[in-house]
Amino acid sequence: MTNNDLQAELNRLLPGAEPHVVEAREKALTDYQDHQGKDASGSIRALNLAGGLIATITLIGFMALGGLLDSRLSILVVGLLLSGGAFLLNRSEAGLLAEAFTVALSATGGIMLLVAFGYDAVSEQMTCLAGAVLSLLFLAIIDNKIVAFLATLAAGFSLLIFTILAEWHFFTHLFLAAHAVLLTLFFLRESHFLTLGPALARRYLPMRAGMAISFLIAAVYLGKQFWWSDEVVVQHYIASCVIIPLVLFVAYGQLSKFKVVGTKKWLYLGGLTLLLLPTIFAPAIAAALLLLLLAFAAGSRSLTVIAAAAMIYVIGQYYYDLHLTLFTKSMVLMASGVLLLAAYGFLHPKLVNHEDAH
Repeated sequence: MTNNDLQAELNRLLPGAEPHVVEAREKALTDYQDHQGKDASGSIRALNLAGGLIATITLIGFMALGGLLDSRLSILVVGLLLSGGAFLLNRSEAGLLAEAFTVALSATGGIMLLVAFGYDAVSEQMTCLAGAVLSLLFLAIIDNKIVAFLATLAAGFSLLIFTILAEWHFFTHLFLAAHAVLLTLFFLRESHFLTLGPALARRYLPMRAGMAISFLIAAVYLGKQFWWSDEVVVQHYIASCVIIPLVLFVAYGQLSKFKVVGTKKWLYLGGLTLLLLPTIFAPAIAAALLLLLLAFAAGSRSLTVIAAAAMIYVIGQYYYDLHLTLFTKSMVLMASGVLLLAAYGFLHPKLVNHEDAH
């Protein structure tokens, strides 16, 4: 969502000219802009993070060589100490160096706690659930953008591994479908989340990025399952049956935003539906398109680039996995090229007119 869109949505959610209402609207917008502006120092944060991780890993290496990590209790104690150090550093005002060590200690401490939990007899599935719970705990208590991103990503990845270990393919599709619904709500209800409280507002952008990446990971995993193999009859398509309507819903909202109305809007949606129907066996394509539309609607350039790259990859994977002859694949590729060129020729003049109007 762009700043203008966010301002309009905040005016709708918090109507009125009372001083406290105006102040709440301005604070939510200012916090959002501050979070966006701080991304410019990402390279410095990356260097500090690398230094903190190297230092922390070196410390753990010396502990391992000294025999301090030979039992579950010792690993648990070290994990608690590292996590406690991350919490204390997070509350300090020591600047970027403290922030870097907060991330390093949080990541290594969380891994140590997870290793201690699954040290002996605990099942892999229970370890995955513990990883998701631990990630959400770190997300709640550590007020750090990188930790929020890593914790959200780790929670989604842990739940994905849990569904895979369940050896019930329908479960993985159900997870991807639920993830798609949650991600769509998180993008389209941005102003609602930003007005729920300052703690959530500070974590919103990294949480959104973490959810988007974990969603793509799950979609790409399903996209590698050779959807056009002989086993296609016994596969479940619940993910596509949820994601494709979500794509159409988001596209409908964007068409309304750009004042496309009447028959023209339904022609666009009908064409998009026809394009997506052949991908019902490959939910990764619809998932990448959904993220692309959401990132565009939110005005996130980084996620737009990631979604576009993912879409190119999953379409290539889909084409490669087709159990068709090379001649038939060539015909499919040629037809797709002609269709895309026709769509470009149809849409390009409208995009130019729209840019000239603004």
